[in-house]
Amino acid sequence: GRLRSGGEALDLFERALRASPKCVEALEGAGAVRWARGERKEAAECYKALLEARPNDSAACFRLAFAALAEQNNGEARSLLLRVLQGDRPTQEAHALMGFLHLLLGSAERARESLQLARRAAAPEEPQGATRAYWALCLAEGGDLEQAHGE
Repeated sequence: GRLRSGGEALDLFERALRASPKCVEALEGAGAVRWARGERKEAAECYKALLEARPNDSAACFRLAFAALAEQNNGEARSLLLRVLQGDRPTQEAHALMGFLHLLLGSAERARESLQLARRAAAPEEPQGATRAYWALCLAEGGDLEQAHGE
């Protein structure tokens, strides 16, 4: 049957983790449910354990980078995003997030470079909403409010 709630799913993932603490599927599932419920610190613990088992898991790196940004730990966020960018296929999101991080750190020019890379990294069928949003922020920060509004 279908699960009725995220709590029910979380109970199952936690039971699986008690039986096998390094079960990547259970870590991934528990992290996703906790993230969706707003339990960022608990989710981050799941994603950290997941990265120990699967060091190249870009989804876990992204979630941890978001959590680090929320905690204003820009150095950790940068390191996690660099990890994704140095992988086999840097994604549009990784470049876009790195651009946003540069923007937060006050480097509009480096943000612009990262966001241009994000646009080039996107597959033709891939939505570019996040990249466009970060690009608009970058333009606004650089004083080009008219072009930012167009994005």
